[in-house]
Amino acid sequence: DLTCVLPATRSQAATDNSQAATRRSDLNSIFACKAGFVARQVVGGDLTCVTPAVRDQVVADNTAALSRREPAGGPSGPFTCKAGFVWREAVPLDVVCVTAAVRTQSATDNAAVLSRFANPQGGHACKAGFLWRQILSSDVLCVAQAVKDQSVTDNKDAPNRQVYPPGVVGFGTCTAGFVWREAFLTDQVCVGVAQREQAAADKTAAASRRVG
Repeated sequence: DLTCVLPATRSQAATDNSQAATRRSDLNSIFACKAGFVARQVVGGDLTCVTPAVRDQVVADNTAALSRREPAGGPSGPFTCKAGFVWREAVPLDVVCVTAAVRTQSATDNAAVLSRFANPQGGHACKAGFLWRQILSSDVLCVAQAVKDQSVTDNKDAPNRQVYPPGVVGFGTCTAGFVWREAFLTDQVCVGVAQREQAAADKTAAASRRVG
């Protein structure tokens, strides 16, 4: 999020992100972590359960993010990492530069997401033939397997579909032929028009795909 704001607003945003999960009772019941794990919070909606050491690493990496970018840019524009660092890619458009070991850890934690929730289905269990989309770990919209697979592909390719340097809209400016997915309010992953329409259709059908 490269929106320019006053320092006080930036501080408030950080506070809001850290408290995001505690302000929603439904998320507290669905995404509470098993003992020994805490919410990762790469961004406010990232409720992936990780060890406290991993979350501490997230904070440290976020703090050091700007110092690990090439000042003159490079193949990935202003988000090009210095030698020895790679994009973390813990969530869509996560271009924080980290060590390769940290990126591998993020992928491992993402793969284990459901196994670390204390009550993984909560009140959002999907009907047969559907499963959680999980663009973020807190994304419990029920979709078909093919849609989830497409979301994974789009998330992975997202940084390559951006305009560098940032265009008039900001970091989320898409290259020709792509549009924001807008699966939720802050979803600026660039996808094909068909995928954007699919996200809208899945949102409309959400209630009908849940059990109960």
